[in-house]
Amino acid sequence: ILERVYRTADVKGCYAATPLKVRSQGVDQLFAVSDRGIMRGIDIPTGDTLWSITLDVPEGHFADMTSTPAIIDTDGGQLAVVAYQRVRPDGVRDHHGVVVVDLEARALHPDFPEVTLAASKPDADGTGTVEFLASHSYSRSTIPHGHTADSTLGFAYVSVGNIQDILPWHGWMFELDLDAWKAGGVDGALSGVLLTTPETDCEPEGASGAREMTCGGGIWAPAGPKIHQTPDGSFEILVPTGNGQLDVPRHDYANTLMRARPGLDYEDGCDVAACADWDVFNPSAECMASCENLFIPRLQPGDPPLSPESGVCDGQTFFECYATLDWDLGANSPTRVEIPDGPAVWVLPGKDGSVYVIDAEHLGTMHDRLHVMPACGTKTDTCKADWAGSFINEPTVTQVDGEIVVLIPSFEFDKT
Repeated sequence: ILERVYRTADVKGCYAATPLKVRSQGVDQLFAVSDRGIMRGIDIPTGDTLWSITLDVPEGHFADMTSTPAIIDTDGGQLAVVAYQRVRPDGVRDHHGVVVVDLEARALHPDFPEVTLAASKPDADGTGTVEFLASHSYSRSTIPHGHTADSTLGFAYVSVGNIQDILPWHGWMFELDLDAWKAGGVDGALSGVLLTTPETDCEPEGASGAREMTCGGGIWAPAGPKIHQTPDGSFEILVPTGNGQLDVPRHDYANTLMRARPGLDYEDGCDVAACADWDVFNPSAECMASCENLFIPRLQPGDPPLSPESGVCDGQTFFECYATLDWDLGANSPTRVEIPDGPAVWVLPGKDGSVYVIDAEHLGTMHDRLHVMPACGTKTDTCKADWAGSFINEPTVTQVDGEIVVLIPSFEFDKT
């Protein structure tokens, strides 16, 4: 039987990020950040606030901390890498920053001056520039952390999408080299930037692109991109992306799972010839299967089309239905499963109610797809939030009687 042990003191805003168990000054405690810029150390047995930091912002603004921080072990105690977006009194986001908290000193670490997230990247045509827009970006994904053989503090990754699918928006990932940050300040901190949809034609500005195949590709899964440390002393980052424009020849990677590596110089590894005649509504199965570092969701041979009982996708292709229902793949994070005497795989749920089993070495190889959750609504019972899908999580792997089992929470938004 579950019983509540305590309730902590109230805090402005809410704890959207996951509280993390840390150790500070010899005491195990919870480190919790709020979406009003308050960071707390909470005593685990009692729920008492042991210490607190409120991020300093201009009057009338607040610091929204929704991403779960990264916790890094060092010889001098633990560090927390915390991302936030600064919100003006009128609700517009005007700044995105990253700070480091010294959990032993219970203060912002003076060796890591705040980094302001900013970037620009060439567009797909090479004729324009895509700018990182603070007002059209929002960070809610957990911050992953990885090590290379020659790093001490390693690398942390801050990902963004948008708070809604308001055009123009893109998926961005920022790599922070913690060793360079500590040694050289802000100038050396940002060591790589990934842009998921290098497009400048994201019209009409200010409109919702939720049900369009335009720009997008936000990185927003709450559990975040996943780090896998590799035997060569490095690591790979698995990045799930949300709805928007999927066009492999143009390097637009909405609704995919991307595998990047330190530095974030991304190569999809897709066969150029197989992908040359890309059809945004019905991409070539040969092209999708060829991609070494990119998984694109799709039906298996013999699978019935996506066909919600409401009929909203009747006559549509797989990706047309994805757009119609805002079924972005990037709502979920993958889980790695090591299969004895078999391949290592990534298991990824989708908003379409399917579970995908992806080869860990060659992401274009889809070992299986199992459709397990019907879509919300019928012809006579309209779904009030058809965009919600049925999965927004990270699966958990366990064993039952020696068999590998993957647990995936699901939901139906409405009555049917």
